[in-house]
Amino acid sequence: MTVLILAGGGDSGAAAVASAVAARRGACAVTVVSPRRLAVAKRWVHTVAPDGTTATEIRLADGGCVPSSPSAVLTRIDGVPPVRFARAGARDRDYAAMELHALFVSWLAGLPCPVVNPVNGNGSAAPAALPYWLLAARRAGLPVVHTGHTVGTRAGRYSPPPERVPVGSVLVAGRHVTGDQAGRFGEGCAEVARATGCPLLEFRFAREAGAARLSAVDPRPALHDPAHVAVVAGYLVEVAS
Repeated sequence: MTVLILAGGGDSGAAAVASAVAARRGACAVTVVSPRRLAVAKRWVHTVAPDGTTATEIRLADGGCVPSSPSAVLTRIDGVPPVRFARAGARDRDYAAMELHALFVSWLAGLPCPVVNPVNGNGSAAPAALPYWLLAARRAGLPVVHTGHTVGTRAGRYSPPPERVPVGSVLVAGRHVTGDQAGRFGEGCAEVARATGCPLLEFRFAREAGAARLSAVDPRPALHDPAHVAVVAGYLVEVAS
């Protein structure tokens, strides 16, 4: 079993999850790779067969290798920066960035193992705008915050949302639901995770107009809480086994 974690060097949450996975299954059970190490890889070969299956070989500049057949992937990056093209012209640099992004997405999308959270044609789920998550939450029956609206004249006048006070959160990791608001909103949060195809989500709630409402959804939770780290590590071990 090998869990591959893609994360930046300063991602303490990813480091904590890696340590927790290693504590459960041994140091060889987890590999952490940063986007920069991917960007300066010595060798990166990615092939797509006529039937759509893929094969990838990534040899890192420091002599290491990215597992070609990981059992599960936790991705906390948006792509691979074109650092080798730092001195190129803007046009060439932009083209390299697009090609690297396509390679990154094709690699992860082609893996037969669970990728948390999955990628699509635009990359990871992280950049999704708040209205996307609020719409999914409404469909799941969760109360959501007001996002402001225009009133008054024909041209409209912006009306800011009411004041919000944070009240807690819910973390969903596959079938596991935890957090101080899980008792009230856990079922709806789990439904959002299923409907959007993102098994790892953190839902933050705030009090607005006298009621607790969903105010934010994070597909890339910070994971500062040791309890959340344990849940995510357990989920990765579960889906990788």
